[in-house]
Amino acid sequence: MKDAKGRGVIRLGDKTSHGGEVVSASDS
Repeated sequence: MKDAKGRGVIRLGDKTSHGGEVVSASDS
């Protein structure tokens, strides 16, 4: 899975494209 920035891994607490925090490892 990739986030809006094209990274292959989304980590807990990492900033998402909408400026919020990731609340699950498979945030989509």
